[in-house]
Amino acid sequence: VHKDADYFVALENLDRARQGVAELLSTLQTIKSRGDEKAATDLFERFGTHLDPAIRKNITARAERLRLPRVNAFVFPRLEPVVENGQVVDATIREDETLTSQQLRFSRMRFSTAIG
Repeated sequence: VHKDADYFVALENLDRARQGVAELLSTLQTIKSRGDEKAATDLFERFGTHLDPAIRKNITARAERLRLPRVNAFVFPRLEPVVENGQVVDATIREDETLTSQQLRFSRMRFSTAIG
């Protein structure tokens, strides 16, 4: 919706919007699970790369006025298994990492074939 020189998304049916997001997430998970590079490329070419330049410029200007950061980073808690008699019976949440240590751990995991 174009109103007063700004662009907005008008959600007329929130349930349908949620259903659409659920379908998209399901499709993305299937593509990721199968490692289907062609399907991922097709999906991003169709939905992720084409944006009306006027809308993009408007969004960027509004974000700059709000001083929104261009990039966000999150430190996720770690789940540590609680093992009894060789079986996982629970999990403990650990919030003991910095962003740097988390990213280094993710990097090590990326090239590891071991689980954990």
